[in-house]
Amino acid sequence: MPTAINTDLIERVTPLVRDLVASRARPHLRYADIRLEIVEGKYAAAENGDAKGAGEDATMGFGVRVLAGDATVAPGYFGRGLGAADLPDLERVLADGLEAAYRRALANAEWKAQARGKFGPRRRAASSAPSARRSRTRACIRCASAGTPCPRCTRSIRAPWSWAR
Repeated sequence: MPTAINTDLIERVTPLVRDLVASRARPHLRYADIRLEIVEGKYAAAENGDAKGAGEDATMGFGVRVLAGDATVAPGYFGRGLGAADLPDLERVLADGLEAAYRRALANAEWKAQARGKFGPRRRAASSAPSARRSRTRACIRCASAGTPCPRCTRSIRAPWSWAR
């Protein structure tokens, strides 16, 4: 495995990542993906026309998203930054991240199933809660600054957003 982080590394590790995801089939695993990101940057600094410094930098990280569960499917996520020291064990590091996301998804699915058993199926929240709506009336500038409607203004003073039952 290469020891330098650069954008060419993406093409070299793509088969490894694809095989890793395909080979890690687990019970109740519905979906899994690994996103690998490498950012390369170069910089130069000068002061009064004199060179002060130049350099380059590269950073690497990955994220895992998993959907898993038995009766209820739920997401699980894991992410981590990587360095050059992680490259020789990249497959193990990615596999550990995939396993962590899978365990989180299973735990999340279990908690969702327990909540569904305790509270019943999810209902539409807007049916019982008050709804926010935009006020159609606005006060004139004199009314708004005084806090009460002026005699010539027949429009009521209301907040721009109000709760309606």
